[in-house]
Amino acid sequence: MSDIREKLLEKLIEYGRIDSNLSPEQKKKEKEHFACETVAVKNYNILKVRDSIIGLGTILEENIDEQFYIATIKIGFIGAYEAVAIVCLDKDVISIAAYAKEGLISQNNAQKAIDKIKKRIK
Repeated sequence: MSDIREKLLEKLIEYGRIDSNLSPEQKKKEKEHFACETVAVKNYNILKVRDSIIGLGTILEENIDEQFYIATIKIGFIGAYEAVAIVCLDKDVISIAAYAKEGLISQNNAQKAIDKIKKRIK
């Protein structure tokens, strides 16, 4: 699952959510704040993945060839916070990684975004 973290970090930098001038050590620290999970599925295709995440936020990128979506996921009270998630399909496994900027008190917003996606997939 480490490659999904790399892909998410790359996309976060591309979309300006994380500073592109971070040192390799700082990038490694940022990846520690990502939440990641896998979900076993049957008879799923990439379009079903898209249908699962529509309405949770905004789809930023769709890559049908590489079988992944990048999306913002609204979380918190009335969707006041936002996480960025990557959802990848590989045969019968969906891998999800998410990142959310936290304030002084961690509210596990990245994990909350993953939980919202998982509810839609099942």
